[in-house]
Amino acid sequence: MTFSDYNSDKQPIGALLVTTLLFFFTFTISCSDNPTSPAEDDPVNVQDVDGNTYPVVRIGEQLWMSENLRAARYANGDSIRHVSEFQAWNGLNEGAWVLYANNSSNLNSYGKLYNWFAATDSRGICPDGWKVPSDQNWQRLEIYLGMSAQHAGYSLGRGGSENIGGKMKSTSMWQDPNEGATNESGFNGRPGGRLYPTGGFSGLNSFGYWWSTTEFNPPDSYSRNLFYQNGEVYRVAISKRNGISIRCIKA
Repeated sequence: MTFSDYNSDKQPIGALLVTTLLFFFTFTISCSDNPTSPAEDDPVNVQDVDGNTYPVVRIGEQLWMSENLRAARYANGDSIRHVSEFQAWNGLNEGAWVLYANNSSNLNSYGKLYNWFAATDSRGICPDGWKVPSDQNWQRLEIYLGMSAQHAGYSLGRGGSENIGGKMKSTSMWQDPNEGATNESGFNGRPGGRLYPTGGFSGLNSFGYWWSTTEFNPPDSYSRNLFYQNGEVYRVAISKRNGISIRCIKA
C-alpha cells in the first residue's frame, strides 16, 4: 500500500494523519530496537563449561555465537554422551555428540555434531545465560537480514533474492562456488555437514545444518541449513536423531 492509497473519499484526513503518525512512531521504535552495531556492554566472547571460547556478534537485537558449539558437557558439568558408532545413533533418545568423520582435526573449524536431545536437554548445552535458538529466533534473524515475515514462515529454501544465506555464510571453507557468500551479518556460518541417523557423514564443506529447539512433529524438529550452491537459507524439519551443529543465542 502506498501513501496515495489512503487519499480517498473513504479515508478522512484526520484518520490519515493519525495513521501516518502511528506508522512513523512504530517505525522509529522498531529501528531503535534493532541496532546495527555492538552495544557498549556487549560481550566480545563467551566461554562454555569446558573453557572453549566463542566470539560474539550482534545481529539486530540478537547476540549470537559466531562459531559452532564444541562443548562435551552440559552447563551443570554432566558429560554429554560421545557416540562414535553409526549403529547407535538411530536408537538414541538421549543427548549425544560426535566429530565429523570421528576426526579431531575437524573440531576447531566446525565444532561438534549433536542430536536434538542434546540441544534441548534441561541441563542446558549452551553457556550460562545462552540457549539453543527456537525457530522463532531464527526467523527474527532472517527478517532482520531482509527476508519478509511471510517468507520466514515458509519451509525449504527462502531469501535467495535478498541473499540471506550469503549474508550468513563464511567466505572460506566452502567448496566452490560458495554462491553469494559475504558474511556481512557476522554469523560466520561454516559447512560442518551432518551425521545421518542411519549412519554416514555427509556434506563437510558443502552444507551446514543447525538445530532449533522447535518441534515439527514428535520425530522431527526444525533446522536451518546453508548450501554452497546458492544464497538461500533453508527451513527444514529433520529427524531429531541427526547429528548437526549448534549455535547459541543470548537468552
